Amino acid sequence: MINQNDAALSAVNPITVNCGESIDISVVMAWREKLLEILSAKSAVLLEANSVEKFDTAGLQVMVAFIKDAKVQGLSVQWLNPSDVIRRAATLTDLTTALELPDVI
Repeated sequence: MINQNDAALSAVNPITVNCGESIDISVVMAWREKLLEILSAKSAVLLEANSVEKFDTAGLQVMVAFIKDAKVQGLSVQWLNPSDVIRRAATLTDLTTALELPDVI
């Protein structure tokens, strides 16, 4: 069960993750390990994703699983300026909602 005090604290002190240039098959295992470690911290997460140039189906899979696992734990995940590559991949695979991408303003 999620403690309300823990949830409030995690929202105040989020972990910011720089996604770099690639979330694809070449780095997906490292991403999986990194994301599991982040989940164990029990904190909200901000994904800085404006520099992502490579995002394939392996990357989509690991990110969707991470967001689902975070949601189950009551943790917030927010994208900060997701790149056009991320948006295009999510749209083509109909995973925009599963990835919880923000609307384009």
